[in-house]
Formats: sequence, C-alpha cells, structure tokens
Amino acid sequence: MARKSMNIVDVASWLMRAKTELEGRTIGNIYYEKEAGLIYIKVKGAGIIIAEPGRRIHRTSRRAPPQEFKPDPLVVLARKYMKNKRIKTISLVNDDRIVKITTSNDYSLVVELVPRGIAAVLDPSNTILAASKYMRLRDRVVRPKEAYRPPPKRGEKLESITPDDVIEAYKAKGKLVPALVSVLGVPGEVAEEAVHRAGASGEELGPGEAERIVEAIREILEESMKGHGYLVSAPESPIEADPFNPTHYAGEYEITRYEAFDDALDDFFEASPVTAKGKRATDSLEGERAKLLASIEKAKEQAREYRERAEKLRRIADVITKHYPEFQSLLECVRKGRGDCRVEGVAEARSGGKNIIVVIEGITLTIPRSVASVDQLIVEVFKKAGQLEAKAERARSLMIDVEKKLAEIELKARARSLAEAYKRRKRYWFEAFHYTVTRSGFLVIGGRDAGQNEVIARKYLEPGDIFMHADIHGAPAVVVKTRGRVPGEDDLYDAAVIAVAYSKAWKTGVGAVRVFYVDASQVSLSPPTGEYLAKGGIMVYGRKNYLKPIPVRLWLGVALDDEGLPRLLPGSEEAVRVYSIAYASILPGDEKKLVVAEELRKKLSSVLDDEKKHFPLAIPVEDYSMRLPGRARISRVNRGAGKGLSLTLLRV
Repeated sequence: MARKSMNIVDVASWLMRAKTELEGRTIGNIYYEKEAGLIYIKVKGAGIIIAEPGRRIHRTSRRAPPQEFKPDPLVVLARKYMKNKRIKTISLVNDDRIVKITTSNDYSLVVELVPRGIAAVLDPSNTILAASKYMRLRDRVVRPKEAYRPPPKRGEKLESITPDDVIEAYKAKGKLVPALVSVLGVPGEVAEEAVHRAGASGEELGPGEAERIVEAIREILEESMKGHGYLVSAPESPIEADPFNPTHYAGEYEITRYEAFDDALDDFFEASPVTAKGKRATDSLEGERAKLLASIEKAKEQAREYRERAEKLRRIADVITKHYPEFQSLLECVRKGRGDCRVEGVAEARSGGKNIIVVIEGITLTIPRSVASVDQLIVEVFKKAGQLEAKAERARSLMIDVEKKLAEIELKARARSLAEAYKRRKRYWFEAFHYTVTRSGFLVIGGRDAGQNEVIARKYLEPGDIFMHADIHGAPAVVVKTRGRVPGEDDLYDAAVIAVAYSKAWKTGVGAVRVFYVDASQVSLSPPTGEYLAKGGIMVYGRKNYLKPIPVRLWLGVALDDEGLPRLLPGSEEAVRVYSIAYASILPGDEKKLVVAEELRKKLSSVLDDEKKHFPLAIPVEDYSMRLPGRARISRVNRGAGKGLSLTLLRV
C-alpha cells in the first residue's frame, strides 16, 4: 500500500472481508472527530470501523470514539438516518477507492480514500445531505442538496492488464516499475512485488517477463482476496501494510503476518499517532513547567540571599555586644553632631536626618534617632535579622508550593503521554463484556445485557467451560474459560463476584446472593418443547452446583499489561489485589457513576509512589464508569501486589 494511504488492492481486500463480516449487522452509533478527520462507526457485535477520508478505512482495536459529542452536520445526520439501522451493503463506487456503506433504509455513508477525498452522508436518491468538506471542482460540486458524483477514476482494472500493455508502458517510460505505476495505474507496492516475483530486474524488460509480470499481478490479487495482512517494519517504525506477502522485503525488513488485514492496517496507521492537538497540549505543559522551574530558582536565590543577610546581622549584633561601651559613645557622638564618629577598625556612624547611619563590616544600618541605647540598637539589629529570616522562610514556602505545582504538572504530562498510548492500546474481544481474571489465571466473561448473554452462550461457551449465574432475575450469563484446566474453588468464587456485582442485586439493596454453576454441556439456547425462550434467555438442564452466598461488592484495580499500559480489572479482592498496582473496594451507594469514577482515579493515584501515580490518571473517567455496576461509593483504596496482566495469554 502507499506509505500514506490505502491503494485499490488494499481497499478491495478489506471490502471482501467486510462484506462477509459486517453486512447484516446493525450500526450502534457513529462518531466524528473533526479535528483529526476521523469517523468512527460502532457495529454491534463486530467492533469499530475507523474511516479517514483520503487515507484509510478498517476496523480498529487501538482507538476509541471521542467521548465528547460535537454536533457537526455530518455526524448529526449520519446518526439520524443510519444509527440502529442494519448494514445492507458495503460496496465500491466506480470500482475506485471509494467505499459506500448503505443501511436498510437506503441512506449511505461514502468515504473517499482518493487524494482530497471526502466523507458524505447520502439520501436514498444519492443526494448529499452533509459532507466532511464542501468544494466546487471542475468535474463535480460537493455541497448539500447536490447529487453525489465520485471523482474521475484513474487507471484500468488490474485484472484486465495484458502483456502487451506492460510492453507498451515500458516503451513509454523506459523503466519497469514506474511504467506499471504511472501508465497502467498499478499500485507501487503491487508493482514492486510483481516485478520481484517475475524475476525481472526492473531496469529492463527481458523475454517472457511481461507475461510473468501479468501472472504475478493476478497471483497477488488472488492472494489479497484471502483477507490476511502483512506488516513490514523497520527498527524505527512500520513501512507498509499489505494484503499479500511482500517477499521483496524478505531479509531486509521484518515481515509480520496477521490473520486479518484489519489488524495489520490498525497497527500500521496507529504507529505514529501524534496529533496537533496533543502537541499543543504538550507544548503548553512544557511552557508552564519552564515558568515554574524559573520561579523555583528565583525563590531559592531569594531565600539564600535573605539568610546570608540575616546571618551577617546576627554577627553584627555580636560585634556590637562585644564593643558595648564604644558603640554607646558612637551613638552619643552622632547625636551631638560631631563630624567624625567611629569605633576604630570596627564601625563608623553619621547623621542621616531623622536616622543614624551606622556602617559595620561593610553593612549599612539605618537606625532611628529614637534608639537611645546600645541595648535598643542590638534589639533593632536582631529585629531586622528576624525580618530577613521571615522573608527567607516565605521564599522557602513559596518554593515548596511551586515544587508541588511542578510535580502536578509533571504528573499531568506523564499521564497525558501515557493516555495517548492507552488510547491506541490493543483492545481484546473480551473487553466488550464484563470480565475478570481469577487468581489462578482463568479468564471470566459476563454479558452486559440480554443480547450479550445470548452471544456468550452461543459463541463463547465451549466444551469444558463453566457456566455461572446469580440466583436472581436480571444477572449476567458468566462463563469461566477453562482451556482444558480445572478451576478451583477460589477461581469459582472470583467468577461469582462478577455474576453478583453486575446483577440487579446492586441496585435493589440485597446484601448477598447465591450463585450456581454448571458444565457447558448443561446449557442450551433451545427451550423445552412447547415453551418460549425470551431474548437472552438460557436453559440450564440437570443438577446445579451452588456456592455460598456472595456479598454484593466489587473490587476495581489498575493493572499493567504486557506493553506496560494500565488496564482496569474488576473482580474479587483476592484476584484484583494480585494483578493490580492499586485497587479499591466498591459498594452500592448514592453517587453517580461518573462522580465515583473521577474520585476513583484520584484515590488510586494517591496511594502510589511518584513513579506510578500517572497510571490510574491515564485511563479516561468514562472507562472507570463503564466498569462500575451502578451508583456506588468507595469503601477503601489500597496498593496491590502488581503482578500485572498478560492479556495475550487470554486471547482464547
């Protein structure tokens, strides 16, 4: 693919898999991050499509839609006509890099991946309702109420290229790869790979090479339709992602194969996601940090100066005390108006209007004439020393305050930097559900609603797994993924905490609930003959095994994953404590979820050492809120053992 955008082979490959996996599914919601030019389409049961006009379209597990809704016409109208509608078709427009997603009511979202491409919402008559940008060009007009016209197509279908076409193109250009690209419209990556597979030098067109190149192009196209992906990486960053194996890079760069092209595209495009917005925020923090550092240095210098002056004054007080009689004579000398008033080698004095000017060891003291005695003079010197020490202390206090602000700024900067990485983290399939990991490492998933309960029982409950349910109406279907192992009593308890906490018991005020578990073979989605099973309903046959009543309580911790990124882990205290760096005990309460979530972030950060405080703060408050069962209160917060979560081991 082109280094900055998807080519026609990429788009065709992506479309082939998208049609199979996305058509017939329902659009849950649509989001628009206008500054970044990103459109997010949440598809129920199939993840998130990310679309960037002029550049890319693929499913993402590294980005999440923006939490803040900004009412741009594009997203407002897309939601109005396409939200909660079934995807009818996903197709190419004009056999070009233009993807059209049409819903069951015949409204469409068009995403152009060509240069200067746009995104647009179209009505059933193909009229533009809204677009990501409006323009008037020689060949089309993009604005509301205008009929949508795609940009002119460039190049021919790759399948129709013949050896004669290759020969003529080579004659026109003199070099093979440029000829394939500029004359015949073959994507650069495909051209380089085809020339390599054909055994051609690229500089000259030898006998039979035109036929082999055409054959190689068709081979690449056929391979691209299998839906796999390949990421080519240099030590610094990825170079390209392809739907075929780019063998011409073998031995020069690392080539990683992906089962799905979506994942290769996701890792490629999210490798360097620094945004202008993020850079502005970082620059702002750096500017504030520089100001605070300057303030600290200034306060340090002032405190040092004040203390030095105070110390000199105390030494002067000692000198005056040592020469008590001489200083008494000095003061009388000035009051009587004599011209030469001095203590030889120690001090001298003169009249200064209403004051007496005394110079001792190079320090000038201005003393009111009302100071009648040496005792008063000594008191006055100590008073001035005390005033300077008070100023030094105020400067020190200011320095401490500024250092605290600096620590807050640096914590905020670390959290913001980590938040960017967290935003791009790999999202695993089980994160769409309630989930936990038992203390022995068993993955546990639970449905968030009736639809997910059914999906879990139908798709994820496998032979040997344990099915679990709280003995109360309105509870998640919970599955312990065993992977051939046998969970112990502690693991069953850890799973049962999820079954109870996310049930209706949280809202009803019940103190504890019994939980039963059965083998996967005892679970069915088919009702007994003559009976009806409601959506999300699951039949359990045979003997049920009951655990002792489980308290209605949840623990929520922040654990670090394989990449060193923070992850939220709900579950039992014993399990959460093992994996998390910090965790909290959550009880049913009266506070709204978002309020508790914000408080939780701060409290979890507060119990950690300075080098770890930013981890809880890097997780958005909305993610905390999503893991809370309902209105709640925080009981206590503790540090955890910090074992960490190896999420790659949980990809079952």
